[in-house]
Amino acid sequence: MKQIILYGNRYGSAHRYADKFSELTGIPAISCEEAPPLTEYSHIIYFGGLYSGGIRGLDKAFSGFTPKKEQIILIAAVGLTDSTEPQNSEAFRLALKKQISEPIRKQAEFFFLRGSIDYNKLSLNQWIILSLLYQSIRNTPADKLAPENRILELYEKQAESAESKALEPLLSRLPA
Repeated sequence: MKQIILYGNRYGSAHRYADKFSELTGIPAISCEEAPPLTEYSHIIYFGGLYSGGIRGLDKAFSGFTPKKEQIILIAAVGLTDSTEPQNSEAFRLALKKQISEPIRKQAEFFFLRGSIDYNKLSLNQWIILSLLYQSIRNTPADKLAPENRILELYEKQAESAESKALEPLLSRLPA
């Protein structure tokens, strides 16, 4: 039974989750840029950074792939937004429609994992935007703040999220 972990990553969170999952399972983790043909794998686990345009590298990794009925496909989006908020989950569904085929969407199971910010990896433009956003919302009372504005709790901290506990739902989907 061949299994593979793929990751699409820009700032490191998805890669850290993939590495941790690999460490816990013994399944090799590789970048989506190096993805082999997926037809020969019984389990495909994908970790990808969630950005406004979708999940990083997902379209590339699954390009031209049609799943077999017996294949298990687990897709974990790694981001800062709260996945329980209706507008966030709807945006996620719309992005998936653009990135992967309907047969893959129907067969895959989707998970959300909390990402992190490493300010040292941000471009100057991203850092400026983040700073301006922080300045505009820092005095807003918490009860008036939109849930997706997690920036207040992360600003000037490097949040780490690649915890084993967060991976338990994905781990439970693998054979014992």
